[in-house]
Amino acid sequence: MMKEAYIPDFEGWKKEIMESKTAVWNKEFNAKWESFLKERDERSERARKELSIPFKQRMRMRQQKTEEERMRDREFGEKDAAFMQEAREKWNKRMNLDVSLSMMDGRNSKIKSFLKYKGGSLLRILLDNYPGKASEVFKYLKLAGYEEGEMMEFIDREMGKNKDTEFLYQSSLGRKFLKEKKE
Repeated sequence: MMKEAYIPDFEGWKKEIMESKTAVWNKEFNAKWESFLKERDERSERARKELSIPFKQRMRMRQQKTEEERMRDREFGEKDAAFMQEAREKWNKRMNLDVSLSMMDGRNSKIKSFLKYKGGSLLRILLDNYPGKASEVFKYLKLAGYEEGEMMEFIDREMGKNKDTEFLYQSSLGRKFLKEKKE
């Protein structure tokens, strides 16, 4: 199960996931966001110009605003709040995805480490429990997820040929491995 869960090219996979997820969010949001920012900038510019007008004259201008203008201002305020909420939700989705992917990255690193360094302890347990019984050792290695071609490579890598593993090299699988290794 650990071998199947391990993702060798995790960074490439992560990049692909990030691009596919964020592309959907960006497509939905960016078009509306650009037009909203343009309208917001225009309103800010008008407000800045209003501030340059003397106070009394500005107050008269505000009193002369029509109900329609007040309605537009209210609608823009609501629109502003809605866009900010949508932007926060987009940010939260992105952060949740980042957290999930970083957790997966940690899990992937642990699996890689386990597969690389803890395999020897599995072999040590099998050799202690089944000394001289190659079929039992191979049976449990197969249950652990190793295929026939990988078993002898694993044994050779983890412990090599010594007095504890000699019987494994004398099995049919071991003789085949040694023959391939010579070639």
